[in-house]
Amino acid sequence: MASEIQTLLDGTEALVTTNGTDIEVLALDVIASYSELLGEPDPVQTVALIRKAMATKDHSGLWGPLYEHLAAGLGELVDAGVPPEFMPDLLEEATGSPVPGREKVHGLRSAQAAAKGRLGTATVTGKDAAELRALLKGREGRLKGGRAAFLKSVAPPRKEPVSTAAPLFSDE
Repeated sequence: MASEIQTLLDGTEALVTTNGTDIEVLALDVIASYSELLGEPDPVQTVALIRKAMATKDHSGLWGPLYEHLAAGLGELVDAGVPPEFMPDLLEEATGSPVPGREKVHGLRSAQAAAKGRLGTATVTGKDAAELRALLKGREGRLKGGRAAFLKSVAPPRKEPVSTAAPLFSDE
């Protein structure tokens, strides 16, 4: 198995892995999205989880809870006016941020643990892990930007507060 980072014709950066006649193409944005969705900060382990998910025949009930819990937490961040580039950090409990609330973060972490449990053990070890780590080194900023773009794309629209003030214009 050999891997390399390639820029595809459309400008997308991707991890391309060949194994005999098999070719696997994982855009860095896909790795970033799965990293955020599954709560896996290590991109090498994220690649292992993606491979495991692709090999799993039954995906029913796997992704829905992740998106629901993620959207709930993102809703709080959006309503608080948090820009997308800060969302990946604020979803981490270690930051001590008051948003999203503990219950939303706990729900997301529980859903992520359940999804990982359904996928089973997924690891990249030895030479393959070292090769992937070397290829992805220096692309941490790119992956974090991809995580922010993914969160922005799935975040619910901001809820505008209902105004009780008199209208500025009237038909009278």
